[in-house]
Amino acid sequence: MESVQQNYIGGTWVPAGATAPNVNPSNLNDVVANYARAQPAEAEAAIAAAKAAFSGYSRSTPQDRYEALKKVSDEILYPVHVMTRKSFGLMMRKLSVTESR
Repeated sequence: MESVQQNYIGGTWVPAGATAPNVNPSNLNDVVANYARAQPAEAEAAIAAAKAAFSGYSRSTPQDRYEALKKVSDEILYPVHVMTRKSFGLMMRKLSVTESR
């Protein structure tokens, strides 16, 4: 089953005007997902949202920024709702190796 990703603009997930496939390089028949390709209007909306958010973001502490970006990276790297037992096990082994260093 292929999933279609969206753009996150101004705190809202926005459906894509166009998509591009993300293909597994080890199996070119395996489309991992279809990712959003921002159209000019979506890019302009994202730029406007970033400009509007800059003032508040620039007043946040480094710890606040870290925590916000960590939450985002966790969602990108390890989306629990699509994780298989095998990938979860691989992730946990990788984390335990990293943490034991």
